[in-house]
Amino acid sequence: MVWLLSKLYQKYVYYMLKWFTHMLTGKCAIERILESHDLSDGDRALKVEKQLVHSKSSIKNLVDNFGTIVTGSLKTLASLGGSTEVFSKEVAIKNVQSVKVFAFSSNILRLESTMVLICDYRSLIREVEKLRITKFDESNDSHVRMLKNIWRNLKLEDNGDNEFTRTGPHWKDLGFQGEDPVTDLRGMGILGLANLNYFAASYTDKAKQLLIRSHNPTIGYSFAITGIDLTNLCYQLLLFGTLKHIFYYQEKDKLRNGVDFFEECFVQIFELFDAYWIESKPESIMDYGVIRKSFEEEIRASILSRRKIVMKDDQL
Repeated sequence: MVWLLSKLYQKYVYYMLKWFTHMLTGKCAIERILESHDLSDGDRALKVEKQLVHSKSSIKNLVDNFGTIVTGSLKTLASLGGSTEVFSKEVAIKNVQSVKVFAFSSNILRLESTMVLICDYRSLIREVEKLRITKFDESNDSHVRMLKNIWRNLKLEDNGDNEFTRTGPHWKDLGFQGEDPVTDLRGMGILGLANLNYFAASYTDKAKQLLIRSHNPTIGYSFAITGIDLTNLCYQLLLFGTLKHIFYYQEKDKLRNGVDFFEECFVQIFELFDAYWIESKPESIMDYGVIRKSFEEEIRASILSRRKIVMKDDQL
């Protein structure tokens, strides 16, 4: 019964209310949102985006199903059945203006800044997806360089031979399953490797601290494997829109765009998971699945309710 009422609301009542308010104010929903002075940039972007998604006009294509791209080796996000159209920020703004008439130039300026946020988030999804479906290539110098950087930044003093070698038992010390780290990248492709490389290069001391803690005989875990798994978590949070509740609310003087934003989220989530894992006092690595699921539920709730990556009372 609840489901039926929800469907009826979405199909009939919602649009009737929009039409009535439009007739009463003489302004479309997007214009009313843009004129509201009580909304933050993030709130405004979420509300405008919702209006675009529910629009019956062609502008729905601007945001519907993330507007995925198909060029070269880049595939659509099949799980979402996404559109194959790609819109630049300029085209998106022009298309909205061609359908919606705005009375004040100030609204056009707010529309531009809002559409920039919406389009940048979708561009980020495409960048991340491209990395995810890219396989490790032995002949690609940048791929091999990331492995070398991970090894050089995270190698432990008691490893003995500190020279980089492409395969060997030393990779197990970093938390890979076997002697060839590439075999663990299949699920997340180069994206998993890039995240580990960013953590190791940008936050070397913190990454080493987590690596050493992961060697604890009682509450230890596989550092690299966990990092790849948490890359998948970040990917899901990005893909299904959870991370936009951070992306849209960034402080302008600390604004991060592109893969840099995704990598920063990964680092924070990895640190939070490490603390959550220790707090949970696992009896063995066999508890990983249960703890990981609980962590995911909490991190989603934290982001959606507080618009930042925090757990309980701790903030990075």
